[in-house]
Amino acid sequence: FYLADSATLQIVVMTSDGTFSKGHDLAPELTAVEKELDPDHKKSHELEISGFGVGHDGSIYFTVPTLFSAFRLNPNGFLDTFGVSGSAPGKFGVVSGIAADDQRNIYVADRLRSVVMIFDRTFNFLGEFGYRGDRSEDLIVPDDLALDQANHRVFVSQAANKGVGVYYVLVNQSR
Repeated sequence: FYLADSATLQIVVMTSDGTFSKGHDLAPELTAVEKELDPDHKKSHELEISGFGVGHDGSIYFTVPTLFSAFRLNPNGFLDTFGVSGSAPGKFGVVSGIAADDQRNIYVADRLRSVVMIFDRTFNFLGEFGYRGDRSEDLIVPDDLALDQANHRVFVSQAANKGVGVYYVLVNQSR
């Protein structure tokens, strides 16, 4: 079991019988990322985990909206950071849900842009789907993600009583 405390930036991993396995205090590393992104500390950021997921290899994925960033904590404890603020495809507005498939492709929901972006395992942008609107295929403030890899589906929870959108996605594995 993987448990995240979004406000204290703590992650705890437990075995199926409830025994503590390991813990991660992300506050020091995220504070360092914050200083790197804003060296003059001109802005005060509320550091909080938004999206959270675990990959098949045990990597932990999470987003921090105020840093316009997504993160992968590898099983060896190394923290990878990716994402750039912006409104163009592949750029982050207000990131939320995150999930990774068994090929380690990473799906990131963006609440502001109303899209789900897909990145490969080395954080190269592959594409996105959604867009803000009233059509059935559009998204309204996507929040959390779940993957059904056997059937190539992505489930996206949304705001404004739109419910859960189900999207059929085939990711090109040639990269």
